[in-house]
Amino acid sequence: MSKRSFELVESKLVEANFFLEKLANVKGFDAARFYFSAFVSAARTVTFALQAVMKSVEGFAEWYSKEQDSLKADPTARYS
Repeated sequence: MSKRSFELVESKLVEANFFLEKLANVKGFDAARFYFSAFVSAARTVTFALQAVMKSVEGFAEWYSKEQDSLKADPTARYS
């Protein structure tokens, strides 16, 4: 894993945070819906980027699989 490749994960976190900040300061229902949708989409890409960047790191697949199982068992995580 190169340092540069992990910048992809950091970039996705910054993108998600950008839309979250916009959502926190928005006025109007439609604008809120649009920013919420953009935030959710951006936040979801963080895990995809993390998997892509970390897939060659020893032990990552096992760790990530356990984390996924933990989230699947958490009723609150179903809505996130």
